[in-house]
Amino acid sequence: MKRILITGASGLLGGNLLLGLPKDWEIVGITHTFPLREDSNRTILQADLEREDIAVLCKPCEPFDAIIHTAALTNVDTCEKEKEKAMHLNARIPEKLAQYAHASGAHLIHISTDQVFDGKKGHYTEESLMNPVNHYGKTKMEGEDCVRKSGCMSTIIRTNLFGFNVQEKHDFAGWILNSLQVGKELELFEDVRFSIILANDLVDAIADIIERRLTGTLHIGSVDQCSKYEFGLRLAETFELSTNDIRAASVDDVGLTARRPHDMTMDVSLASKSLKNPLPTIDRCIAKYKELADNGFSSLLRSLRP
Repeated sequence: MKRILITGASGLLGGNLLLGLPKDWEIVGITHTFPLREDSNRTILQADLEREDIAVLCKPCEPFDAIIHTAALTNVDTCEKEKEKAMHLNARIPEKLAQYAHASGAHLIHISTDQVFDGKKGHYTEESLMNPVNHYGKTKMEGEDCVRKSGCMSTIIRTNLFGFNVQEKHDFAGWILNSLQVGKELELFEDVRFSIILANDLVDAIADIIERRLTGTLHIGSVDQCSKYEFGLRLAETFELSTNDIRAASVDDVGLTARRPHDMTMDVSLASKSLKNPLPTIDRCIAKYKELADNGFSSLLRSLRP
């Protein structure tokens, strides 16, 4: 039996963690405004981590074997417009959690991003120089640094994920599918490449990391890479939707507020050697996403709502 604290429990990864972690683990989830249902193994705390004293908030539920920190401001353009808020959410809160983890002896799993890199060469290893091109990446880099400096037992996971959401929100894949189903034309970037992974596979990796107390920095994604345009085509074909409404575009031509790195692909060989289960290909992630859709996983996830 383990007791796990999850921040951002109503987010994309947080909701999948609530369902996907071992059933005999006790889970305490922190949400901000979106309510979730409790059960015999799941306690939900609604709190604003910007203002709460984390030690006071968590004391009634201690001790924790691990803290999985998924909460963040991830909208890249919003981070560019609201820089102070982004730095507080993506760096100062991880700093407070890391200090709490160090004091309490919990293992901190900190979720970071492939956008800590500049995207000039791709195939980044865990030792590659961080050089973000936008404020979101800068705040996530600062968050990583705060975790490392805290001295707590930690695992920093850099990733890029898709999957089903407990909230009425579309992830990248869901947005593509919904747009195609209603006949909306899409422009997807052919000059942005990534090593995207399904949230369910990431959950399995996190459970393994906690079980075997793996520490350090790990890149967890697919073992291969593709462009966002290619991902959209593969997704449409798997779901037997027409690709006629998908157009190739350049990220530099659409007038986004924040700069985007072009090649965010990650070398995942260290994680592949360290984890119990092999990391998947992008096609396997898409196929599993389709299997989950066909088997009603989205409804199961949304049963977490009260």
